[in-house]
Amino acid sequence: MINIINKELKRFFNSLEGYLIIIIFLLINGLSLWVFPYPSPNIFDSGYASLDLFFKFNLNVFLFIIPAITMSMIAEEKRMNTLELLITKPIDNYSIIFGKLISTMILTMVMILPTIFYCFSIIDLSNGKIDTSAIFCGYLGLLLITFVYASIGIFCSSLSKRQLIAFIMSFLMILSMTYFIDFFVEILSDIENDLSEDNYTKSFPILDFFQNLLIKISITENYKPFSVGLFDFKNAIYLFSIGIMFLIISSVNIQKKR
Repeated sequence: MINIINKELKRFFNSLEGYLIIIIFLLINGLSLWVFPYPSPNIFDSGYASLDLFFKFNLNVFLFIIPAITMSMIAEEKRMNTLELLITKPIDNYSIIFGKLISTMILTMVMILPTIFYCFSIIDLSNGKIDTSAIFCGYLGLLLITFVYASIGIFCSSLSKRQLIAFIMSFLMILSMTYFIDFFVEILSDIENDLSEDNYTKSFPILDFFQNLLIKISITENYKPFSVGLFDFKNAIYLFSIGIMFLIISSVNIQKKR
């Protein structure tokens, strides 16, 4: 597993693509949070010194960044016919998958690390009055989202030999598990409001059931507490479970190659 992690890290940092992804991430965050005015999530425009906007905003940024990192994890191995060579070595499928995952997590942490300077800016803006536990919780949420998105990205990369196809599949899958679900919740809410317009005392248990179900499985809703500095064990377990599920499926896909 260590060799796989080292291989992925060397591949990333020995390529222009790797540094380009880091630069794009930092530029998007820096300009959106500190320079661009509304509707950009500008911290100065928000009226309070907090990194909540940073953590909420990066749920959207990671939607593109993480698939860009993971798209070549297995797809490139397939294209170069090195996956067959890799699975003939005395290493199990889970070691291969978790090696790819850990390398993605490390790359993301390196990418996030410079944003620590945002904390010092917030401390200065708030005259030292800052909730450090909320910031810690926010960064923990980012790592959980990285885990989920990376697991989905690796799964999609295991389905195709083409990096672009893997990127598109992972992007659409992540999008559907976040904003599409939230979109359906809003639709059901609007339907219920329209149906109860004439009778406010009337309830619709079926609509309420599906709304609550969609809210519970939405990545956005499960990430939301972390973005505002609240740690919820149930949300953490749910996000972690999604990631593990996709990693297991990815391992099964590799097993078919043996």
